[in-house]
Amino acid sequence: MINPALLKKQRIILCLLAILIIITIIIGMGIGDASMAYNRIIPALFGQGSFKESFILFSIRLPRIIITLLVGMALALSGAILQGITRNDLADPGIIGINSGAGVAVAIFFLFYPVQAGSLIYLQPIVAFTGAFLTAFLIYLFSYEKITDFDRSVWY
Repeated sequence: MINPALLKKQRIILCLLAILIIITIIIGMGIGDASMAYNRIIPALFGQGSFKESFILFSIRLPRIIITLLVGMALALSGAILQGITRNDLADPGIIGINSGAGVAVAIFFLFYPVQAGSLIYLQPIVAFTGAFLTAFLIYLFSYEKITDFDRSVWY
């Protein structure tokens, strides 16, 4: 069972981090090239702002904030999965070589595929993901060790 003092400390830390995220979101809604007063954010959120305020908030700032939160959550989740699979608290894609596999795939893509500005934007992340996935699969394949009955009798 978890120590109640430790559980209380964890809850306080999580609440403080959630408050910091909310404060960062509020600051992010007001700061930018086109300044927006903080007293105009709430009316603009509820549809009572001007066209300029609504456009800035709903077309530029909120999508950017939401994407940033989703990317942060995805990176945290992928790091936790990688550390869980490898059973190593220090594991990250750079140590194992997954980043290098993605880089090699993109380099090969540039070498053999004629670069066009329109298709490059869409194909480069797909190629990098494919290279990273293939590298992770090969690392897992090469590190896999099948335990036979003889091995079990020796080790257990």
